[in-house]
Amino acid sequence: MLTPEKIGKCDSEQAQQTALFCWISLKRIEHPELELELSCIFAIKNEEKSGNVIAGSHNKAAGVKRGVADIMIPVSRHSKHGLFLEMKVADTRKGKQSQAQKDFAMKIKKLDYAYCLCFGWESAASVIAKWFGISVEIPLETLTYCGK
Repeated sequence: MLTPEKIGKCDSEQAQQTALFCWISLKRIEHPELELELSCIFAIKNEEKSGNVIAGSHNKAAGVKRGVADIMIPVSRHSKHGLFLEMKVADTRKGKQSQAQKDFAMKIKKLDYAYCLCFGWESAASVIAKWFGISVEIPLETLTYCGK
């Protein structure tokens, strides 16, 4: 069986995000009372550095923006309208936030949304668990930075 732990062994942002959505699928089964809320979590296509000028201009015209967080949880909790998660690889020396991502975080917080920078899928899972009041056993070494 493919598990978040197995998927998350690959230290790429894509693998970390895939592992997180695998974990979310498991939580939807374990917590049927949160089915609606957990089913509304989604990934956001953000601007990639492909080097393809035509694809980049098409994406920009279609509303794809640089710096937007990777995941949106459109469920209000904790006096916030929703939660944005920026995923990074678990190794904090490799995963750095761009200036555009910092700017987006600042803007979204002014609009009364929560924003967290998560290093690895376990970090993001712990944030989501806390957001929804789910108790989970996540290693203490997971790193998350959530600003006010």
